[in-house]
Amino acid sequence: MFCVHPATGLGWVYAGLLEHLEKDQPVHALQARGLDGQGGYAASIDDMAADYLRQIRAVQPHGPYQLLGWSSGGAVAHAIARLLRDRGDEVHLLAMLDTTVPGPDYTDPEAGVLVQALRDLGLELPQAAGQELDHGRVHAFLREIDYPLAGVGERSLAALPEILGRQTAMLREPFDRAVDTDLLFFTAKRTHADEPDFALSRQPLITGRITEIEIDCEHHQMTEPQVLSQIAPALRARFSAADC
Repeated sequence: MFCVHPATGLGWVYAGLLEHLEKDQPVHALQARGLDGQGGYAASIDDMAADYLRQIRAVQPHGPYQLLGWSSGGAVAHAIARLLRDRGDEVHLLAMLDTTVPGPDYTDPEAGVLVQALRDLGLELPQAAGQELDHGRVHAFLREIDYPLAGVGERSLAALPEILGRQTAMLREPFDRAVDTDLLFFTAKRTHADEPDFALSRQPLITGRITEIEIDCEHHQMTEPQVLSQIAPALRARFSAADC
């Protein structure tokens, strides 16, 4: 399974899935270019999808493919699936974790980028009232708790706002090409309590069947350990079906 990062660019967020999947189920996470602070950002969602597809094919040259994306990562996974289907490859799984349909009015539910980056990793840094997070504080916090991400340095943390801003802008571009596959969609029930048709809003972009699973959580909690433990059984069921 290939997992596409959310708007903050971090693929680490999917690590919590590993303990809930079979040991022989490979999981690869795609991270945004630019995390090294050297630029190289994609110009569009289609460019990003083409870049990531090249990386995916380097690992798995032929289908069937399994794709998963959280938040804006779901839109990129959709674009990758479309490229694969256009080339005649089989997409056995396209799964999205609470992904909003892109378009001119797109707004990512992810709030302050450094706060969200920590949340993406299942971490929370206590803040005093009115105190802003900066890269130095976050980096010091990660070092203090001996978190592996501390090794990437402040330069990568400083790149996160640029990555998020660029990806959010790309998701405001027209996005109207359907993909010939089914969709497994996980909805953050608390975030979309007033949007009963949130998952079905993707129907014009999916020619196959949309299966929705509601999770009792907020959008930003979708990759927290207890939530991933609820998501994983549905993924395992799809993997088992692929083996039949």
